[in-house]
Amino acid sequence: MTTRATGPFEVEDFSPETILDRDGWDLGRIRLTKRFHGDLEATGTVEMLSAVIDGTPTAYVAIEQIEGRLGGRSGGFLLQHAAPSGEVPIRLSMIAGSGRGTGPASPASSRSMPPMMAATPMSSTTRSERFPARVDASDGPP
Repeated sequence: MTTRATGPFEVEDFSPETILDRDGWDLGRIRLTKRFHGDLEATGTVEMLSAVIDGTPTAYVAIEQIEGRLGGRSGGFLLQHAAPSGEVPIRLSMIAGSGRGTGPASPASSRSMPPMMAATPMSSTTRSERFPARVDASDGPP
């Protein structure tokens, strides 16, 4: 049985840092915090690395920790983001074994993945958002 949860999210904090800016290469690190609403009430914390070559965003990778509540259960999991060579759509995969939580189907001490999260790695797609490696703090979220 497949269940789908939907809802918007907003970026609450966006902290870019330039790692390298040389010879047309802009490599950056971005830390951001997201707030999810709707079926999933949660917070996401993202650590991202991005590459811009000659002014064109070309790739990013990230790990996102999501913790919150869905369907009466509390828990969290880790997502891996990847957009190599500027590919669209972005690939999202749950990191196997990362699910944690409590609820009617799993005791508080359980380290097993709660039913609120897929029991196996999942793949999803999303609209591509370009995150430049170098962003002025005044620019805010993309």
